[in-house]
Amino acid sequence: MKRIIVLVLCLAMLVMGVACTKGGSGTGSDTANNADATPTIVPVYDTVEATLVFEGYGRVDVKLYPQYAPQSVFNFLYLARNNYFNGTIVHRISKGFCIELGKVDNHNVPKEVPGGAYGIKGEFSSNNVNNQLGFGEGTLVWARDPENPDSACNSFMIMLDANLAQGLVGDYAPFGKVTAEGMKIIKKIGKIKVLGEEPTKVVELINVEIHTTFEFPEPEFIRPSSDKAD
Repeated sequence: MKRIIVLVLCLAMLVMGVACTKGGSGTGSDTANNADATPTIVPVYDTVEATLVFEGYGRVDVKLYPQYAPQSVFNFLYLARNNYFNGTIVHRISKGFCIELGKVDNHNVPKEVPGGAYGIKGEFSSNNVNNQLGFGEGTLVWARDPENPDSACNSFMIMLDANLAQGLVGDYAPFGKVTAEGMKIIKKIGKIKVLGEEPTKVVELINVEIHTTFEFPEPEFIRPSSDKAD
């Protein structure tokens, strides 16, 4: 009788061992199937569409190219998603060359950037970055301190002329482009009368809409040695 009981117990343990082995194999199979599934993380180097909404002028669609200038695009998205651009104005119009915006509010007061003063890596060839996005009419370009290649932060230009824009090649970071339809509005803004390069009319950027649900990373902030902004 004891031998029968022992035999039954041994048989039961053997069956359990086989079941465990099959379970382990099944887990490995599930892992393989998951590896073949569509990734849940969207590649960060996809083109991003956005819209600049100007008070009294309308909507300007743009395309941003992180595949060419990732830090520049990440910075734009970071500021837009923190509503930084809301209520900023076109503070500079260089006739036939560019309009510039994003630096001051509608009272012409410099806006503080979220998190405090910073710069980003200047993504252009003279700063040892191979940015292959070309310059042309409607190109979005970060403004910066001419003496500091890594000083771009919150002020960007939109080019009005493809030929004149070539003067920035290699020394400034292009990161996006206005659509052909949107350029009609940008050119209209570019025709506003100026005193020097200061517009005589307030053109307010109400909002920047980002047309993607994917959360892009923050830019790699380059903090100044002092906490004081320029």
